[in-house]
Amino acid sequence: MKRPHLTSAVRVLGSLLMLLLFLAVVYRPQARANASPPDDGPKCDDVVASCKSPVKYLGESRGCSCFACEYGTSKQKILCTNNEDEKNKFRALLPKARR
Repeated sequence: MKRPHLTSAVRVLGSLLMLLLFLAVVYRPQARANASPPDDGPKCDDVVASCKSPVKYLGESRGCSCFACEYGTSKQKILCTNNEDEKNKFRALLPKARR
């Protein structure tokens, strides 16, 4: 005895599988030709004049030191510098325990 509902269900599932396979091949992600170059990290030319307390030291990478100015407030911003004089000025704004 045939089960026509089972046969049609298998055909529908097979058709859906073929459609998904076709879409996966046709619409696969491709690298964009006009993609922008990767970001090499933050700019390192910020000055301490635009930084207000409280300040938190975030770390250093490739000679660039980053600090969170107005840390913990809604006006928080991250400033980075590779200038030794500016680094020392930023460090002077750190809480006593963090120096």
